[in-house]
Amino acid sequence: MRPFAASPAVEGAFVFTPGQTAHKYGVFTVLPSPVAGGLQVGAGGLALGRFGFADADGIVTNARVSAADRIGIAIPPFTQPVLNTWQRNYWDAITQTLRARTGTEAVLLTRGSGVWVRFAGGAWPGQKVYASVLDGQAFSGYAVNAELTLWSVLTKAGPGELAVISTSAFFGGL
Repeated sequence: MRPFAASPAVEGAFVFTPGQTAHKYGVFTVLPSPVAGGLQVGAGGLALGRFGFADADGIVTNARVSAADRIGIAIPPFTQPVLNTWQRNYWDAITQTLRARTGTEAVLLTRGSGVWVRFAGGAWPGQKVYASVLDGQAFSGYAVNAELTLWSVLTKAGPGELAVISTSAFFGGL
């Protein structure tokens, strides 16, 4: 297996490209849209590299609105790389995240072999990943106002740093 340094450490980026991953390293799965036209970014934009929640109408935000919302990691749409420009995304200095603009296409990753995610409190390999239902931040362990996800931490990260998370990793029963 290639070392994780094989890809850039960018929040919300695949550790390996989807083409490599599909035939060599595993599979990435995205959340299907419940409506024609695909998932759309809701009011206030969508922080990429954080968890997002899709409602029954296909509107995605970083905060859970109802128990029926479906969860995934918000990533740039890899089917439309031309749209990944300032017209679609912008830097949010308050949350320190790249945000997709309201009304643009949203993509939520539900399973994957490796994605870079930022952990405010740091992370340790083998820990389960929890998602904040208030703003989509990732936590490596239980946190108030957060829910357990299918993801586990693969690489160590200090506070505020990026770590690789995966749904297909195995840690001897952890």
